[in-house]
Amino acid sequence: ADQWPQYELHLSQHQQGSVLHFSIDLLIADFASIQILLAELGELYNHPDRQLSPLQISYRDVVLARKRIQADTNEETRYQKHKNYWLERIKNLPQPPELPMAATVQPRGNEQKVIFDRLHVELPKKQWQTLCKKASSRQITPSSLVLSAFTETLSRWAKRPEFCLNLTMLNRSTAHPDIRGIVGDFIEVNVLGVQ
Repeated sequence: ADQWPQYELHLSQHQQGSVLHFSIDLLIADFASIQILLAELGELYNHPDRQLSPLQISYRDVVLARKRIQADTNEETRYQKHKNYWLERIKNLPQPPELPMAATVQPRGNEQKVIFDRLHVELPKKQWQTLCKKASSRQITPSSLVLSAFTETLSRWAKRPEFCLNLTMLNRSTAHPDIRGIVGDFIEVNVLGVQ
């Protein structure tokens, strides 16, 4: 994290064609920013003579605007109030969920071999729309519904019914139309205590 650049681009050339290898540290760009970069690389690959429209603002401008807002007296009071709330709240937040380890995990010395699998489920469009309507009729968002199902599943496996989760949220402002094209880290973390 202390050495620039925090990204790399390499090109492998083969008889069948070329492969662009792209690596970036998530400290400098969130998932939406990476999608922006990949879309622009694809655009330039498919249309090398095309000029991308220049942005009128930069990530630096966004950071400086946030600092100006935070320096406002009313915002500082609001920030201090929220900070005090969380400093008190954190004393009572539960620990992360303690989940069972798979029986296939064998200790090696002081280490344990841990394997992560990413599971994916996609609902058919009609089923998702029905779920969204049911959520809306109960005045909750589809995201809240999915999060509730996730926490319910975790609670069935966790050793304790109370636990805490870190939730990452994309906080990309809409104050300027060019913000949609800026590459940066717009992720904020919120804490959810589950009971």
